[in-house]
Amino acid sequence: MKSINYFQGEVIDIVRRLLAVEDDALADARRRAKESGVPLIEIAPEDGAILGVVVALLRPRLIVEIGTLFGYSATWMARSLPPQGRLITLEANPEHARVARTTFERAGVADRIEIIVGDAAKTLATVVGPVDLVFIDADKPAYPDYLAWARKTLRPGGVVLADNSLDKGRIGSPELPRTHAVRAFLEELAADPAWQAAMIPTLEGLAIAVRTEAR
Repeated sequence: MKSINYFQGEVIDIVRRLLAVEDDALADARRRAKESGVPLIEIAPEDGAILGVVVALLRPRLIVEIGTLFGYSATWMARSLPPQGRLITLEANPEHARVARTTFERAGVADRIEIIVGDAAKTLATVVGPVDLVFIDADKPAYPDYLAWARKTLRPGGVVLADNSLDKGRIGSPELPRTHAVRAFLEELAADPAWQAAMIPTLEGLAIAVRTEAR
């Protein structure tokens, strides 16, 4: 089947203008992150809108985000949380966490979010499930490990989302160690009956999977 990439240029502009509106708080967060020296590797606005819709559909009581950066994606998700919902976000870099706290305060979602600072390989052990939604957007070599944690911690019917799951198209010829890890992550999603998975073909690739009853 011939594939055509429509998701570029004017098309992206239309999507962002109509269905992925970045308000002043989010735009200001991006500006402050740049001024603070935080790398601007956050999700795109259209990905944020997808996260917000998934949260609105799922109505989770607990979201775990692996990789806070300056709080952009967490803000999109927190705004769609039900009244009793909360979000735990894990960030290895204390400076990034500091900037994220300001993002949450200015966006009006700080009361719904807890930031845990430290290596996710260790801090994940402090999170008590069951978890309803896991969003992975952190160091790519650890994606398979994060998936294994999500498999144990998500409730049946819970959802895992992972950004950069196409690794800029490199998964077709995974020569880099990080790309091998992302490919292994996708292969595990496909092979394990505990997951019903699909790929949302965003610019970076947003993998989505539902935790089934299978053990």
